[in-house]
Amino acid sequence: MKNLKKILIALLFLVLIGGLTSCSQMNKVTKYFEEQDYNRYKYNNKGGSLLFSVHDALAIEEAPEITEDANATTDVTTNATTSADTSTTEEDVDGTGYLLRFMTYSFSNGDNVVVVIEFESEDYLLDLLSTSPTLIAEFEGLDPEDYVNGNCLLICDETIYDEMVEIFQGRVEPLEDTTS
Repeated sequence: MKNLKKILIALLFLVLIGGLTSCSQMNKVTKYFEEQDYNRYKYNNKGGSLLFSVHDALAIEEAPEITEDANATTDVTTNATTSADTSTTEEDVDGTGYLLRFMTYSFSNGDNVVVVIEFESEDYLLDLLSTSPTLIAEFEGLDPEDYVNGNCLLICDETIYDEMVEIFQGRVEPLEDTTS
């Protein structure tokens, strides 16, 4: 009986470690951008925004029956990092009950805006990068090591791409706090 308990405890420990290591990179990516004075906003899946055109195209690829609403607007939450919106990557699109396997955020510092798509898993993201016509066209000729960080995907304008990759990958020193 003692050996059985030890085995069960060891298995529980392995499951716990596996669960912790498979977590999303979104918290780290958010931290990297916040250290550079960017704010995070969550996309509300309403469509019609050029900034989120990759998100909208992926949503249509996943659920072709979903159509774009020409009168839709995007919504931002100013304090998304403290809200409960990070608990799942499944989003109900237009109230149809269809769940997407990713969530989309934007980061802005007032001058620059980038989009980060958080997928349910790194494997799912890598699969889409090789099969999705939208993603294949978007990232043609670019290095996946730049625009992929775990289960997160960076989308930004080519004029700021190199700078945003450095932030997205966490290779930039945090800005010093000048409010003190």
